[in-house]
Amino acid sequence: MHVEILASGSRGNVTAVWSEQAFLLLDCGKPFHWTLAQLNHKLPDAVLVTHEHGDHSKAAKNFLARGVDVYMTAGTAQALQMEARHNLHTIKKRQKFSVANVAVEVIGSIHDAAEPVNFILQDACDRLLLLTDTGGIPDGIRGDFTKILIEANYSIPALMSAELNYGGKLRILNNHLSIERAEIFLAKYPRAEVSLIHVSPRHGNAEEFYERIKR
Repeated sequence: MHVEILASGSRGNVTAVWSEQAFLLLDCGKPFHWTLAQLNHKLPDAVLVTHEHGDHSKAAKNFLARGVDVYMTAGTAQALQMEARHNLHTIKKRQKFSVANVAVEVIGSIHDAAEPVNFILQDACDRLLLLTDTGGIPDGIRGDFTKILIEANYSIPALMSAELNYGGKLRILNNHLSIERAEIFLAKYPRAEVSLIHVSPRHGNAEEFYERIKR
């Protein structure tokens, strides 16, 4: 399973995943034509959308219009005012389905969205975990992983010292994962290939976070 993070952060999130028989996008939070250009104008077999916020779902309707299978929860579809289509698939937490040779498991998320989820993907070679836009580690994560894409949005000291009101800090604490929580979780998976995603430019430091997880 080959993974390429095309965009990550509050300005848009798009991750491409290639397996032997399937090509998937995890989220589509950048403009459709920009995304297609990054993909050399190759349409994916499916798009998996974690939740309705624009930095994760911006191009969902465009992909649907092009006939691509798009998967999201009913809450996300309702929040995006999606019309029923043959290629719009509503999913729910703990559901399992397949896209070609890739098995997909839907897990929860802790975020201020209608019905947010995250995903576990598995093919013959790899088992991948996506954890993004979540205030904590959701239930239902079991087994080992060869690849982990995990949010490390901020460090707690940086957030606490930021010029931000209490409500703003509380929202981030409750809806996004800190590097400290990511460190604790990743200690269970020392052999996994880890990608830190959704790092805040204001409350995070990508180089520092990289060194912390590397250690």
